[in-house]
Amino acid sequence: KFLDMGITQFPTAELTEYMILMQANAYFSAGRFAEAQASAQKYVNTYPKGKFAEDATYLNAMATLVLGHTEDAIKAIDAYLAQYPQGRFVSDGRYRIGAAEFALQHYQSAEQKLTSWLKDYSEDNPRRGEVLSALGDVYAGEDRVDDAIASYRAALLLPLSDDLLGYVLDELTKHYKDKRDYNTAALMWSDFARDHPDHPFVINAAYWIGKLRAKEGNLDVAIDQMCAIARRYVSEPDRDTVERLLTQIATLIARPPKTGPDGVRPPSPTTDQIARKVEDLLTTPDTRDNATVKARVWFTESEVASFHKDTALRDELLGRIAEQIPVEALPPGLLGCVGDLLLEQGKLDQAKAMYNAIVIHFPRSIYADFGYVGL
Repeated sequence: KFLDMGITQFPTAELTEYMILMQANAYFSAGRFAEAQASAQKYVNTYPKGKFAEDATYLNAMATLVLGHTEDAIKAIDAYLAQYPQGRFVSDGRYRIGAAEFALQHYQSAEQKLTSWLKDYSEDNPRRGEVLSALGDVYAGEDRVDDAIASYRAALLLPLSDDLLGYVLDELTKHYKDKRDYNTAALMWSDFARDHPDHPFVINAAYWIGKLRAKEGNLDVAIDQMCAIARRYVSEPDRDTVERLLTQIATLIARPPKTGPDGVRPPSPTTDQIARKVEDLLTTPDTRDNATVKARVWFTESEVASFHKDTALRDELLGRIAEQIPVEALPPGLLGCVGDLLLEQGKLDQAKAMYNAIVIHFPRSIYADFGYVGL
């Protein structure tokens, strides 16, 4: 609003040229791309030889691209490249054209442009990982699965944003699953968990390792590898993705024993045996008495009971959490589960305390809705 006021009231002031470019950037940052495009075009029309003409020209092209006018955006980027062959955005522009050609399903053109980019720019170009990921998409679109996998794997070796890193890992997992190469996919996630021990995606890694090893039929390996990762984080209440992993672990533990080579199925473990197994899998001597860890152990047991359709045992275990674990030691997923049980039992004050803790301490959690809906 202030920029618009300045531009409108002082159209000939020395700073107006800069304010128009600032306005275009402000609109773009706010996601108001049509206004960003109009503002950038206004700059180009008013100051065709201005000191920020290159910035405005490229911003106009990017706004066109984000608005979904892909063919017009390609033309606009091509015009930028012709006007500024040594410009600051040439590397980015060439990549964007390749990605746009892929979006139009012009696979051969996209492949040519992206491979040309890779030849022309050095290994340390910060855009290289994105280009290799886009090239993987192109190969996948052409059903060249092995080439796609090779390109995605090359991208993994380079710096990527978290969003793109997650995308590349998921695409590789999908392609390995389609090839039924579960072992390679599981090893990829294991390597990631080892090399990035503090990354938020480590819980995703454990989740996928479990699913892939289970697909192979290696149920015990799946559980052991998932729990080895879970043990790193079970004492941290603000790491809310742990509950998703614990539910997956419970799913595998709840499966009935396999029939042996003699054709006899072993008896299902008792409740006490499951409790001991869960405790052994998720705790260490240093964490066994930690309140958050205790709560997560009981939660995992309750999930196994739920899969066995033993509602009474599930409710008993969740009730144990409510009675014995301080609210401040509970992660948001458990606050929600226990809060819902207390609400169902008519214990409104206790339920409210659980929901309030989510809203106050974990408003951005994936479980935040438990709090708002519960209240």
